[in-house]
Formats: sequence, structure tokens, C-alpha cells
Amino acid sequence: MAVITKGTQIIMFCPAHLITGGTELMHQFVSSLICKGVNAALYYFNDPSWNIPQEFSKYEAKKIEKVNDITSVFIVLPESDAIDALKFKKASVAIWWLSIDNYYKAFFQPISLSEVWTYSKNNFIKELLRRIYHTIFKNDKILFNNHISLKKIHKMGLFNFYQSEYAKDYLMKKNMNKLYPLKDYINTEFNESINLINRKNIILYNPAKGLDFTKKIINKCNKTITFIALKGLSRLELKNLMQSSKLYIDFGNHPGKDRLPREAALNGCCVITGRRGSANYYDDVPIPAHYKFEDCHSSIPLIVEKINDVMANYDKHFHDFDKYRLIIQSEKNDFEKQINILFIND
Repeated sequence: MAVITKGTQIIMFCPAHLITGGTELMHQFVSSLICKGVNAALYYFNDPSWNIPQEFSKYEAKKIEKVNDITSVFIVLPESDAIDALKFKKASVAIWWLSIDNYYKAFFQPISLSEVWTYSKNNFIKELLRRIYHTIFKNDKILFNNHISLKKIHKMGLFNFYQSEYAKDYLMKKNMNKLYPLKDYINTEFNESINLINRKNIILYNPAKGLDFTKKIINKCNKTITFIALKGLSRLELKNLMQSSKLYIDFGNHPGKDRLPREAALNGCCVITGRRGSANYYDDVPIPAHYKFEDCHSSIPLIVEKINDVMANYDKHFHDFDKYRLIIQSEKNDFEKQINILFIND
């Protein structure tokens, strides 16, 4: 059931000057389509002249610097750039929900304020103040006059691709339709044999999210355990660190299927997460339930107890993640199958 016809050009809108797992996925997507004989290209929507970065040069992708609004074009927008859907009248448009949270938090993507209110009262207050500031001090009234919303996306009949079951569930509850899975896979540089020898009592964490709660965990843990923030590392440094550590913890928001837990697991780390966002969905983070905890004060003793057990009995806990690693290793094949279903006309 392809969503395009033969001869359609697929254009993936991608943010320039950003090297992340999300932008890598966009390059992987275009590369896969090109390898299947589909006319596909990247469009760096915030800087069309930007060249494909060296980090993604291994993918067979190409870029364009102009997008035509014609019926033979199919545009894929990341949820953080859903506002661009309003520009097109003839081209078909899909929103690729790589996350839910980033749709509401994307900088300068005006969302209907009533919709922001239903998502988060705190976000509503911050967004309202931001729009008032820009209206008064920068005379930027577009933040109030031009907005996107789930109701508009539904009314426009746009396609919706989801990267996580968390996103699918959220969109279904909002009565969105035309929902299709288009998930992802992690960088194959991490798909190597695992060395269980000489693992150190090191716990890795992402300092970009959930840091306040993570600090509470660190303060309660034995001082013989080393905590290392995954920040400012090259791909090789990250891999080497993961292959010498015992555990990765993540108590932040999980706006989609995050890559760091998968990369850590594939390199032999055990994984402990909170229950926010996609982490609360087994299909998104398929690890045993006793490795998932609510990020609240009463959970701290239980988390510390689990951490101590993993440090002391790493070899035993390691095998609790055998299924998770197998699922991660199958994700590239699943991704290719989903692309075939959506875009290949046999």
C-alpha cells in the first residue's frame, strides 16, 4: 500500500547545522529510497545552501535547494517543522513524528495555544510569555496569527508517520488518522561483538535530560561507582566508553525511541530508565519492567538497590537484555520493510 505513485519525488525536510540521531535518520531515509530507485532528496529548510555534513557522507543521499509545490512532489516534514505544511497547496505532505514532545517545544513553531494548554500547562505559560515578548519588543505578530495544530493537520488530510508507539498512541487519542509506522535503526558502527571482560563500575547518563533526578541518584550511590555524562564525545570515544561500562541510566523525557539506550545496550551496558514518554511503552523500550522506575523520591532507594545489584552481578543482569539487543539488531530490516510498504510500487 504505497502512499505515492511512480515518478513522485520525495523530499525530506531536514534542519541544517544539526548533527543528531534524528538528522542522521533523515539521511538514512533518503539514502534507502535512492538505493531502491526512488527519486528522493534532502532539503535543508533553514539553510538550503548547506552541504551534506561529513558525518553523513557515507549515506547515498543528495540535496536540493528549491522545492516546487507541484502534484508530483511528496514532502516529509519532521514534527518540529510541521508549520511548513501550511506552505503547500498541491504537493502531498506527511508529518514524520520522530517525537511528540519536540513538536510542542520546537523553537519558533507556533502551535495553537489551546493545544499547548492541553499538552502542558507549564509549556503554555512559557509559550504565551514568549509570544507576548516577540509581539511587543520585536513586532513579530506571526507567532499569534499563523499557527499549526493537530486539528489543522487532520483537516488538511496529511499523512502521519510515527517513529514510536508512544507517538502513535498520542496521535490516536487526538483522533488523528492516516497513521503509518516508519521507525528507525541505530548507526551500524555500534553493531559489533560485545566484550564482557574488564567491565568497570561505571554508569553512563545523558546530562541533557532528567539531570536533576539523576543527580539525586548519584548522591545516594556508593562513591566507588563512577558516573560519566555522555557529552562532547566522538563516535569512537562513545563506543569505547560504552564497551567498558556496566550500566546506562536515563530518567529524562523520552520524546521518541531514543538512540542512546539502544547504543548502550548493543555495546553491552545494562539499561535502567524512567517511565516518561516512550520509555513507558514496552514496544519502544523492550526491557524487563523491573529496570524501569518512576522518577519520584520514593523510587530512589529501589533504583540505588538495583544499581548496586547490577554493579555486583553484571554478568547475570547482562543476559536480561539479550532480547533487547536482538530487537535492536533487527530494526534496520524492519525500517527497510516499512519503506517498501509506504513508498515502493511493485
